[in-house]
Amino acid sequence: MESVEAINELVGTLINGLWNSLTRHQNHSEPFRLITLPILATVSNLRTHALTRQQELDGFIEGLFNGADDLALSSGAARAVERLADARMTLAGIQALASDQETRGGQDNLFIAARHAQQMSSVLEHEIHTAVIECTRARRIRLHATRFAGKPH
Repeated sequence: MESVEAINELVGTLINGLWNSLTRHQNHSEPFRLITLPILATVSNLRTHALTRQQELDGFIEGLFNGADDLALSSGAARAVERLADARMTLAGIQALASDQETRGGQDNLFIAARHAQQMSSVLEHEIHTAVIECTRARRIRLHATRFAGKPH
């Protein structure tokens, strides 16, 4: 039971920490950065890397939606969220590949998968940053429209 509680606490901390750190990335000059992880062409490292990135994406999406089933996202934010969903599926595939010795093949395939996982990190950072910027812009527009909705021109 302690391990389940410890895991839940860790996941909660990751989700809250990740989401709270996003508030400083609401402008273009401070792009979002994921946790720096070493990429080694080993089965264990590849699985851990893919799982960590998947958990980071889960935390971002959970924080973005804040319990809602659906959000009225701008087209830019919606595209970014769709790309993040695709990336999450790819990360799940990397985990499955790393776990299945028959499918993953030899060391060369591990090197290729590790290189792709590393390249995905910068794509994930870009898409998360895009979603944050787009949501911030849309929120500012809504707030501005609400403030001036009842005032005479």
